[in-house]
Amino acid sequence: MMADESEGPEEGFNPVPEPALKEDAIIGEANLGERPSSNKEGIGLIEDWPVDEIPLMMNEEILVEAEGFEMLPEVVVEENAISGEVAVFGAPLRENPLLKFGSEGTSVLGGEELRLKLGGTLGETLASQPGVSASSYSPGISRPVIRGFDGVRVRTLRDGLGTMDLSEDSPDHGVFIDLLMTEEVEIHRGPASLLFGNSAIGGAINTRTRYIPSVDLGERFAAMLASGYDTQGSGYHWGTAAEMRGEFWALGFSASQRNASDISIPGKAWTEAYDELENPRSFIPGVGIVELENPDGELANSFHERSSWSLGGRVGSEEGFSLGASFQEVEQNYGIPYYFAGDATDLFGDLSIEGGLERGDLEMSNRFGPDAWFDEVKFRLGMGRYQHREIFDGKSKDDGKRFNETAFDKHALEGRLEFYFGEDSEWSGVFGAQFNDDDLAIERVVVPPPTLFTEQSRIESENLGLFSLNHWEHEQWRLKAGLRYDAQEARYSDEFGSDVRANDQSFSQSLSLTFDWGEVGGWDLLETSLSVSNTQRLPTAIERYAFYNSAALGRFLIGGDLDG
Repeated sequence: MMADESEGPEEGFNPVPEPALKEDAIIGEANLGERPSSNKEGIGLIEDWPVDEIPLMMNEEILVEAEGFEMLPEVVVEENAISGEVAVFGAPLRENPLLKFGSEGTSVLGGEELRLKLGGTLGETLASQPGVSASSYSPGISRPVIRGFDGVRVRTLRDGLGTMDLSEDSPDHGVFIDLLMTEEVEIHRGPASLLFGNSAIGGAINTRTRYIPSVDLGERFAAMLASGYDTQGSGYHWGTAAEMRGEFWALGFSASQRNASDISIPGKAWTEAYDELENPRSFIPGVGIVELENPDGELANSFHERSSWSLGGRVGSEEGFSLGASFQEVEQNYGIPYYFAGDATDLFGDLSIEGGLERGDLEMSNRFGPDAWFDEVKFRLGMGRYQHREIFDGKSKDDGKRFNETAFDKHALEGRLEFYFGEDSEWSGVFGAQFNDDDLAIERVVVPPPTLFTEQSRIESENLGLFSLNHWEHEQWRLKAGLRYDAQEARYSDEFGSDVRANDQSFSQSLSLTFDWGEVGGWDLLETSLSVSNTQRLPTAIERYAFYNSAALGRFLIGGDLDG
């Protein structure tokens, strides 16, 4: 501030200037496109400030003359460091339009908040979210549990399609989602059957990624490298990704790895109560029944290893027609910590699981003009092959015995077609179709080595779903309504001539009405909702026809249609 010596301020003069910012503001290399304004205190407010460290440049120095004073006004810039929109490459993902039609219990974890909570598994990452806990069969395979529901009742998805693994069918099967490449996680609490299929009566977890990069969002070239170390189990992880784009095209690449050895524990692995209940013993010929060693200080066979890479691209523009594709390969190896089968004469040893997933995705979308019947049409197709071996490695009396106890080979195909309308009106909606085609081959050991005898079977399923979801909003009222029809065919066959099949149908409906009270007392937001739903869930093909051993559960699984 510089005072004019010839004249002083008049009596009662307030030196606070009138709105002062007069020139265009430039953030980085992008012009805001309009002149910013300031309030009566001379403070300029620039809304929608990008979350990044970007310089603010003004076209010229701003001076305000007022009754003998020349004042340079203070420019105040505010931004929220944890906005839920911070992304790996500095540009937020587009909001998923399906969220508008989800349940009132839906939330999104993303940006810096997701980075701070990122764990080794999907269950560990989400365990601190309201209504969500994690299963704990092994440090490398924990799954999310939503309000007590898990397994097939909680669908895990990647970019709106299934993960194409076997994680929903048994708790010892890992979720093949690379968290280091995940940008957002949508948590659908409560029935999500209308959105993602009739099995999701407990909820759904949808992870959103950049395997197919955006053309319109992001820098011309961007790259990242992240790494970390965990003292527990001497674990480390790293991930790298890069994107480059032109006016009508984009390419992306990513790779990651995560490894950890056996974890440390305070004291012994099992308690005296467990010892009395399970009585873990082993029969050794010529010696008799002996006590098993209780691991101390380290949980044996709790290691996990994982690596992945992906390549993707897109042409066109998300504001018009867009076509994208990606390919991903994931390999995973982890141990199942010691369990006792319940009989001293059973095989004794460690179990580990080796799995791999090869997956390709195709995505097409088109946005229409204001006079069209639809705002947008989206189609996504995923195809994958998942292979999985459960390996027995003998110890003590069974030392030297190593074989594949159970092997799975799954081919999966899933597609989804969506039509959106009424985007800018009070009444909006989406309707479409979803289909699945799964083919699972299973080989299990009936008689272990040295007399090795195996049995092979096949479980197939086909599903077609038709859905319609609508959203009406007027002032403080919000109404949601939805319908879904599913038709499913499941089939079981084996090498002994068995061939059985089942056909089922389901019809689900939901209706919810919400009133927004706004700010009430000390509450920032208060809403009252009334929901009514009727959800039908069809048993999966594996629930009907499973016939194999589960290492994590320590028992043999027999599907409902094969049991008597």
